[in-house]
Amino acid sequence: TAVAVPRFRQAAFSVVVRVVQMSLSWAMRPLIGMIPGASVELPMSARAALLSAPNTLRPLPSSRYSWPSFRGFHATRFSSSSAPDSNGDSGRQGIRTDESRLLGTKDVGQGPASRAFYGASDRLGSKGTDAFAIAARLIAAAELAVSSLRVCAMWLLNGVRLALFAMLLLPPFLRIGLSYFRDPRVLRGIRFGPGPRSFCDIYCPAAALAASEGKQKPVPVVIAVMGGAWVIGHRAWNAQLGQRLMDAGVLVVAIDYRNFPFGKVPDMVDDLDQGVSWAFANVAAYGGDPANVVLTGQSAGAHLSSLLLLQRSLAECAGEAAGPPDDLEAARPSNGGANPRRPAVFSEESSTSAWSLRDIRGYVGVSGPYDLPALGAHLETRGLGGALLRQMCLDGDVERFSPTLLLKSPEWEPRAAQRLPRMLLFHGAADKTVPAASSEEFAHALRAAGAPEAVADVRPLLAHAEVIIEGPMRGEDHQVQLLLPF
Repeated sequence: TAVAVPRFRQAAFSVVVRVVQMSLSWAMRPLIGMIPGASVELPMSARAALLSAPNTLRPLPSSRYSWPSFRGFHATRFSSSSAPDSNGDSGRQGIRTDESRLLGTKDVGQGPASRAFYGASDRLGSKGTDAFAIAARLIAAAELAVSSLRVCAMWLLNGVRLALFAMLLLPPFLRIGLSYFRDPRVLRGIRFGPGPRSFCDIYCPAAALAASEGKQKPVPVVIAVMGGAWVIGHRAWNAQLGQRLMDAGVLVVAIDYRNFPFGKVPDMVDDLDQGVSWAFANVAAYGGDPANVVLTGQSAGAHLSSLLLLQRSLAECAGEAAGPPDDLEAARPSNGGANPRRPAVFSEESSTSAWSLRDIRGYVGVSGPYDLPALGAHLETRGLGGALLRQMCLDGDVERFSPTLLLKSPEWEPRAAQRLPRMLLFHGAADKTVPAASSEEFAHALRAAGAPEAVADVRPLLAHAEVIIEGPMRGEDHQVQLLLPF
């Protein structure tokens, strides 16, 4: 499959592009025939782009085929007495510049056919430039059509690949889902707050049940935060991890949170804050050890959980500077304004929770996007766009909600990093959704800020979801192996 799919994709797309090129050439023959000395092979930057990258389905940047540039194009008129340019071609440089600006390429007008076309345009004077303007508009339309076909082909092929991927994973998913709903050790839908998504699942091993009855020592606890691109996350996505850790004798609390558009990043972080606070207050009743708790998050869950830790460290530093409040309401401003003790990432609706960073024994982030502006730029190169990142952040300020950039911002307190637990950032080198550089740069920023321990563990040949989906199905429990040593 790894060999056949790229070859089929390249062959199919080449056929589609060739059909479009032949159709456009046939449609433009009458126009070209009116210009003496012009060739049928008109310059097409779309064709040049495809020839330079035959093995990719990435769409051209939007600036190259934007409709405002197309509508605003006007060919410059030249008379027969125009001065020759550096190549000895009279009056051609201005038209070539306009066409280059329209089509977004520096190679327009360099081939023999294009030189003949420009020469004919110069000999015909204003009529030639009018004909050239029409042809240039047709070329721009052709480029837009080809680029649109590339985008459609990319989404179509990715959809087929996703459908095949889902079919192959359907049997294991059915087994995991059956265990999730029928295993009596899995306690589903336990409410930890008043919000619409304030629920958690608890995976209780047999040892935890015995500990809750006082028959043995409490078991270690893992608080898990799932991913889902901030849009489709659900606590049930932790089912495979929860079952694996439960079999290893670890109690797992899988926390849910609001997804966009029903909540933005501050709302998601607030939900996690309440869930972690509830876990520390209640895991002992389920046989868990509140003094042995590890926090983990994957993908979007890694971004939100790491942001929670950073903001919690800032809040604790601010609380120490101002002195402890007498009660929970004392931490809120009486005039309805912003709470000076509460970092901006938290919403004012959330209450001050009782847990502390000292309660966290360690943190494991898996495939986390810790720099949202860098992630948005990466998504743009893949034709996906970064509008979602701006929309889910307050005022579209993605820098404000990026853990890596928060460590470098004026808001960060140097002594706050010393409160952070041991930070282990795991990433796959073959991750095309979130590049591994995200974890490496975040670990570097943590060390530079003074964190006690921050390590980036980048493993080769691992993709974004392989750590939590395909890997465990093959018996490669990377995340479990990372959590157990804590």
